[in-house]
Amino acid sequence: MTKWKLGLLALLVCALTAVVVDAALGGGSDGGNSTVTRVIKVVHPAQLPARQEPVTRVPTKSATPKQMPPATKTPPRKSLPLEGKTISVDPGHNGGNFTHPEAIARPVPAGANGTTKPCNTTGTETDDGSLTEAQFNWDVAQDLVPRLKELGARVVLTRHSNQGVGPCVDERAGIANRAHASVDLAIHADGNLAEGAHGFDVIHPSAAESVAPGMVAPSLQLAEAERNALVEAGVPPADYVGEDGLDERSDLAGLNLAKEPAVLVELGNMREPEEAAKLEDPAYRRKLADALAAGIVVFLSRN
Repeated sequence: MTKWKLGLLALLVCALTAVVVDAALGGGSDGGNSTVTRVIKVVHPAQLPARQEPVTRVPTKSATPKQMPPATKTPPRKSLPLEGKTISVDPGHNGGNFTHPEAIARPVPAGANGTTKPCNTTGTETDDGSLTEAQFNWDVAQDLVPRLKELGARVVLTRHSNQGVGPCVDERAGIANRAHASVDLAIHADGNLAEGAHGFDVIHPSAAESVAPGMVAPSLQLAEAERNALVEAGVPPADYVGEDGLDERSDLAGLNLAKEPAVLVELGNMREPEEAAKLEDPAYRRKLADALAAGIVVFLSRN
């Protein structure tokens, strides 16, 4: 059979199918005499769109950013009270001075006007000889230095043990001057033989022999700060020398040659038995050291 005949046959089949469908749906009758012809578009199977497989949508878990710990703000570092400051600590005398009298007796420069003083001395001691001034001064310095470092200071010591000789008083001043110290503090104790003499005094320089007269007024301010700190700590001011715990002198080489605020503290009288017992007490020495550090902080905070 030719192709055109096959095509004609296919059309006839489709027409007949349409009539049968139309009849199954109720023919062309609408309950009346009129006839309605329904035209049904016949779509060849080849023209149908390809079957789409149903797509199953799997809900995806929304990506959440990695939980980060809350940011913590680093508080600004609080500066220490003595940060950036250099403190010269001069424990007076030395343990070996007793056995080298010739070395410490030679004269050295001691003031602005050509005056001289012995290189050093042995210092005093308690009546029973159980504690020398050199050892006491060293012990207080050993308590004071760590405290100053905790407060941020750089500390320069004029001696590094209690077994040496010297250095001479002019060299001790030179050590502080070369370090450009903000404060020069000399630690001592007195040996006054007057009955009942006790208490501390803070010695500050006079302009009469000072090589740096401009430092005389700041040195007095330093002396007042140290005096006040010792009194607040419960240490009594001297009742036999100076006035209200302060004493101005022009005969001490370390103060005369200082080019920065400088004082010398006599922390008690070693020849008075009751006070000597306190000076031998490590807890009392720590109290003295804390007070000296507090006085330095007050002075430098105002200057």
